[in-house]
Amino acid sequence: MRGRTTRHGRTERNRRLNARVSSQDVALVYAAMALVLVLLWLLTNPALAAGLALLVGSMALLMRRGRRIVRSFLRARRAA
Repeated sequence: MRGRTTRHGRTERNRRLNARVSSQDVALVYAAMALVLVLLWLLTNPALAAGLALLVGSMALLMRRGRRIVRSFLRARRAA
């Protein structure tokens, strides 16, 4: 990337302004923008936000218990 020049013709020494932007950086910015929109939408629908929180919490609990059951099953099968 070519160095940027000031209006006096000197090259700028700020590395952040001359740095390349990766596709990961762009994706991160778009994800943050989408998250802000989702949070604003959930603030306008508190019942939906509560239901979504309950759904995510119960899924996390079920996943933890399911993982424990599967591990105990695999341990018993390995021991047999």
